[in-house]
Amino acid sequence: MASPGDRHGGAGHAIPDTGSLDRDLRDYAAGVARDIGGPDGLAVLRLVIALPQAGAAGTEARDRFLAERGRQLQEMLDRARTRGEDPPEALDVVDHILAPLYIRTLFGIGPLTPGYVDHLVDRLLTPVNHTP
Repeated sequence: MASPGDRHGGAGHAIPDTGSLDRDLRDYAAGVARDIGGPDGLAVLRLVIALPQAGAAGTEARDRFLAERGRQLQEMLDRARTRGEDPPEALDVVDHILAPLYIRTLFGIGPLTPGYVDHLVDRLLTPVNHTP
C-alpha cells in the first residue's frame, strides 16, 4: 500500500539530502505535494485517517506510519543541525508544511502549486519578529 508522501517520507524511501535544509524541505514538500496530488493521493489520505476504525491493528498501522514519518523528518533536521544550520522542530514541519498540504487535498481547497509549496517552506523558515 502506498502512503501519503511515499517517495518523500514513506517507509523505504529516502528523504532529500541536498546539503541545505532549505533545499531539502523544498524538495520534500514538492514530492509530498506530487504524491498526494496524484490519482490515489486523496484515497490514501482517507485510508490513513480511517485506519483506527479497523481496531487495534488499524491504529497500530497508522502509528507505525506516523512514527516512520517522524523518524525520517527528524533525520533530515538532525543532518541540518550537524551542518551548523538551525532547523525547526519536526512538529513545526508537520504544522507548517504537511498539515496545509493534507488539508487542501482532503477538502479540495485549491491546487498544490509549486509557488504555494515554496510559500509554506518560506513561512516555516522565515523568522517572524513579534513586538510586545
